[in-house]
Amino acid sequence: MEQHKEKPEILMITQQSLQSENFKEILSRNTGTKITIIDNKNVSYHELIPEKYFLLVDFSVETPSDTLVYLKDNEKVLGTIMLNLGHDLDASELASWPHVKGIFGPNDSMEKLCQGLSAIISGENWLSRRLLDQLVNYYKGKEVHHVVEPAIEVELTRREVQVLQMLKEGGSNMEIADSLFISEHTIKSHLYNIFRKIEVKNRTQATSWAKRNL
Repeated sequence: MEQHKEKPEILMITQQSLQSENFKEILSRNTGTKITIIDNKNVSYHELIPEKYFLLVDFSVETPSDTLVYLKDNEKVLGTIMLNLGHDLDASELASWPHVKGIFGPNDSMEKLCQGLSAIISGENWLSRRLLDQLVNYYKGKEVHHVVEPAIEVELTRREVQVLQMLKEGGSNMEIADSLFISEHTIKSHLYNIFRKIEVKNRTQATSWAKRNL
């Protein structure tokens, strides 16, 4: 039990079975991380959510969309990992998963999966350079200029407020990432969520919003 003490937990959404339990034990043993299975049909999953967690989603089983949305967008989630994804994601699809840290296909080996999970838990991303480049171009293409009214009520996480404060002070994505000890890709994910919540389209509008509201 000592090996799990310093590491965040992994919640794995899959079908509860003997096979998935054995799979979970192998992953847990090789990554030194506590893993809890949430059955994809379990409506009481709220009771299993820890204070902080990584979300491992098994795409070989069908999970209700409201369950996925709640777990992947929860402020307690540290990152989402896609498992058994049988097709290539384009940037727009990936952008709907703002906290994604890694993607593994059905043909990836157990060794590669354990290696990737360990890297993600340590704060790294397990995404291809091609996909990261597509994301950057996607967000650039979404930038349009128009005037927005300040929001009356906005629910922002503590981390999102920190990012906005640094954005207001003129920090670049890399500077903000270095200050918060997180990756530049994670900053882009936070900005995506911030833009959606405060209803702006780019960092210039977000900076103006922050100057008015923070």
